Amino acid sequence: RWWIARGLWAIESVNANSWRSQQKHVLGDSRADILLAQETKIITDDALRAAERQARNLGWNPSVSLAHRAAQHHGSGGLGVFSRKGIGITTVGADSIPIGLRHRLHASWVGGLCKGGIYILSIYLRVNEGLTEANLLILQHAAILIKSLKGLFIIGGDWNLEPHVLEAANWTSMVGGRIHAPSQPTCNANVYDYFVVHNAISPAVAGVQRIDDAALFPRANRSAVCRGASPARGCFDARARPVFMAFQYGGCLPPWQAA
Repeated sequence: RWWIARGLWAIESVNANSWRSQQKHVLGDSRADILLAQETKIITDDALRAAERQARNLGWNPSVSLAHRAAQHHGSGGLGVFSRKGIGITTVGADSIPIGLRHRLHASWVGGLCKGGIYILSIYLRVNEGLTEANLLILQHAAILIKSLKGLFIIGGDWNLEPHVLEAANWTSMVGGRIHAPSQPTCNANVYDYFVVHNAISPAVAGVQRIDDAALFPRANRSAVCRGASPARGCFDARARPVFMAFQYGGCLPPWQAA
């Protein structure tokens, strides 16, 4: 947690492909302040409550959505936003998202980063489709949700779109945000995992870095924004990697520095 001494917040985005991998290899390993998850694949209320207990036991406050039940025992999508214990979090805007899209778009209010807190959203677009009607619908409802929240936001996830494609669609202008993406690919040769940050706080982003420890969870996409990141430690999986972001904003100190 080198970023604490530099007055930074660390935000991480990970597609671990299942809740089991998320719990075992991400929540237990990550040292970020805020964590965004995609493809948790939790399909029942009982499993969701169990996952929330497991997250709390690992030192996280959870805000998690159900996956879409694709088969009797299999789910598609499912999202989460997690904050470190001591940082408040609550799910917001769920009623504004169509039921059929709640496994691909999830929003939370987090009581940190900035005075009054900030909205953190996790998103997961459909795979191998590009800007199809289905993905445009997800983006449309994400824009509607962001506008309804009326506050500062960071949205991150597995977009399954290159940043320039999202930019060309004029979506970032529509929501009033700016893309912050790693320079290295996060899935095969593609950059699919990144963040869009509200224009007002975009200058506070210190940088975004792909995390090269995905050998621990070889199917994970993990993104992060950071400044002064250590050199890549190597990775055995060339297909998909996570992302990490470090963030600094005037008057927004982590709780352990605010005293």
